[in-house]
Amino acid sequence: MRKISLMIFIPALLGYLLLGTSIACVCPGLNGWHYRGNVYTSGCDKVLGDDNADWSYLYKFDPEPRGQYRISFDFKNELSPTPYRPDSGDFAFLDTFYASLYFVNSCSRFDLENCSCDYSLPLFDLDSRGPFNSHGNISQSSRGEDWLHFDMVFTSYFYKIVPTFELFDMNTINGDSKVFISDLSISPVPIPASFFLLAGGLMGLLLLRSKRAKILPPASPNP
Repeated sequence: MRKISLMIFIPALLGYLLLGTSIACVCPGLNGWHYRGNVYTSGCDKVLGDDNADWSYLYKFDPEPRGQYRISFDFKNELSPTPYRPDSGDFAFLDTFYASLYFVNSCSRFDLENCSCDYSLPLFDLDSRGPFNSHGNISQSSRGEDWLHFDMVFTSYFYKIVPTFELFDMNTINGDSKVFISDLSISPVPIPASFFLLAGGLMGLLLLRSKRAKILPPASPNP
């Protein structure tokens, strides 16, 4: 009987491990994402470019209850260092990338092209010189020296979080810029243990005060 159980258990275990590994290696591509312009996938990475596109964007709706969250992702900067210079020579425009969070309670409230949402939160801007106007932490990514990692904690008061990425072809040169996005994650931030200790202590004091009020006799009125 034991041999028969092992003969059943071992193949089942191997099948589970192989299935789990194969599922983990499958990339969802652009399923569930809304996009326009020069947007495609490279392996498991999402890529925004400016090949025949003056504006490329990528976003998705992430339904979540209200609360505190952490967003993180890796990105690789391949934006062109060549600026567009008008005839006056007073200005020079570089291809620019923007990462943002938008918030809505209903998908119908969101319209990126007409700037319609309930609330927005910038993450960072990016050009060929690197990120700027960052509202989170940017560090070296474990993916390699040409990748960076973004991480930020935020509070959502809405029911849908909309991570959004945009690339603008500011130098009007076709197909000379792109940005890679990988391993996007939005996860709840757990309440720290110190909060529960504080709440438990306050609750204990309230209970103790209530018990003392019941034990002690009422004060006699002054004669």
